[in-house]
Amino acid sequence: MYYGYQATVNGKLVPVKANKGLASIKIEPGLNEVTLKYKKTPLQVGTFWLSFITLLLTIVWLYLKKKRKLTSNQQTGL
Repeated sequence: MYYGYQATVNGKLVPVKANKGLASIKIEPGLNEVTLKYKKTPLQVGTFWLSFITLLLTIVWLYLKKKRKLTSNQQTGL
């Protein structure tokens, strides 16, 4: 089970615990409306954006490197 799960029972927020790798909540007997949602943690969001920005910078760096090589080859006549 990943951190970030949120559960409500009959509209009230209840704690979510890990039970053998699954999300587990305690409910009372009877008819209940249970909602389980996953919300990414701030660490997950931050690492996603860090990876995305790194990818963009790598693409820009490779493009500029290739462009410099082409310019250098044109000046030397290759």
